[in-house]
Amino acid sequence: AADGIEVADYLRKVLQKDKIIITAASWGSAVAIKMISNRPDLFHFYVGISQLVNFDTNLLASYQLALKLAQHHHDQNALAVLQSIGAPPWNDPEDFGKLRNITRVYEAKVTDQQLPMRAAAEYQSEAAQAAYGFGVKFSVMKFIGINGAGMAQTIALDKSDIDFKIPVHLIQGKEDLLTSPAVTEKYFSALKSSGKSYLLVEKSGHDLSDRMFN
Repeated sequence: AADGIEVADYLRKVLQKDKIIITAASWGSAVAIKMISNRPDLFHFYVGISQLVNFDTNLLASYQLALKLAQHHHDQNALAVLQSIGAPPWNDPEDFGKLRNITRVYEAKVTDQQLPMRAAAEYQSEAAQAAYGFGVKFSVMKFIGINGAGMAQTIALDKSDIDFKIPVHLIQGKEDLLTSPAVTEKYFSALKSSGKSYLLVEKSGHDLSDRMFN
């Protein structure tokens, strides 16, 4: 959050603006909430996409939704994985990845095409792709942590960040199985700001989709 605030302040100076707009998704949305809580003077408003609210609450809801879907579809492979890891919290950081692999499959069945992410040519080399892959794994490991002691477990925005001095707008995929609408809606109802809105997007999951921007 401190790094993000420095970047935001730098952008204000470069763009010669008093304030800028901040938007963030998924893990980044928790960072963004801390940024607008600490320095609301830097921003016109905040747009949160697939808002992470409380890691423990979000993760348990995700597991329960995946288990319900696996049972409904008689998906023996998914059921075996979910039953083997059990309900969170977990000590093994790989358990999060196992759950996310399952939720991605179910989201793909009922959502529109994801928004394509394109890298510049200089980042498409074999070395750059390998570095990116390592970075993702390292990030996940630091975020989830060993023995359930990562940064993720400290995220409980519904307890620490509900009162804002700038408008807060949340965009939520209806089919999101990671940061589920039920958790987001409860947080949205509780938060206070100078103006707020909540948009539930049909046929959209956790990852950004074309529909979210059309």
